[in-house]
Amino acid sequence: MNLNILKSRTLYLFEILLLIPCYPFLKSAGNKLRKNIIKLPPHSEYLEFGTNSSNPNLLIIGESTAAGVGASKKETTFGSMMAETLLDNYNIFNVGKNGLKSSRLLTLYEKNESKLPDSFGKCIVLIGANDCFQFSSPTKFTKGLNDFILFVKKEKSCEQFIIPLIPPVHHFPAIPKIIRFFLKIHREILSLEVKNIAKNNPKVSFINQNEKYEAAFFATDGIHPSDVGYRLMTDLVSIYIKEKGDQT
Repeated sequence: MNLNILKSRTLYLFEILLLIPCYPFLKSAGNKLRKNIIKLPPHSEYLEFGTNSSNPNLLIIGESTAAGVGASKKETTFGSMMAETLLDNYNIFNVGKNGLKSSRLLTLYEKNESKLPDSFGKCIVLIGANDCFQFSSPTKFTKGLNDFILFVKKEKSCEQFIIPLIPPVHHFPAIPKIIRFFLKIHREILSLEVKNIAKNNPKVSFINQNEKYEAAFFATDGIHPSDVGYRLMTDLVSIYIKEKGDQT
């Protein structure tokens, strides 16, 4: 067992021991949050840009950030802004589902497979927030992510997978502090899991970020990125692709 996995599983055990006595408080805070949270619509559950057969295909797939929840319109979603930035070099396909966990990544892909091309040069995976919210075990999270990566790598000849970050759930303004405390722990657990995947698979890149986010990063629900947030995400990933994306 390598160091990342050892840290992840030890931290998960520590988290469980802390969660047990705190469960009544977390359940109460969670119920109150669900009643009061603003429900924002998705704007990019499926998008496609570009028809240049000489360009490689780029797939964006994942949870609410791929679905464009928090954006004010389709044009300010992550998928649309990535297309605006990279369309000269890639045909871009975006598939997103609000509430998605890593265990459902492959299912989401299969549901949209008939609309997608037969191969991809790159794949950007936006995942992790819902696995944090539901405290998915690190084993289940990693299996779901690995199953998807292995399928797209083998069946769709994908050369590079980019996982920008596990969403900063511990900074979401709408989340009560007691829940954010545990989300911070679980985010670190899942980040260690992705680090291990990237370490063992040269086709996987993990852009790990732990910076603080200004209020403007978040939409009115205090959870999802705003137009500003999606622009910052686009800049981060597009710069990475332009500078290092071809280094597989």
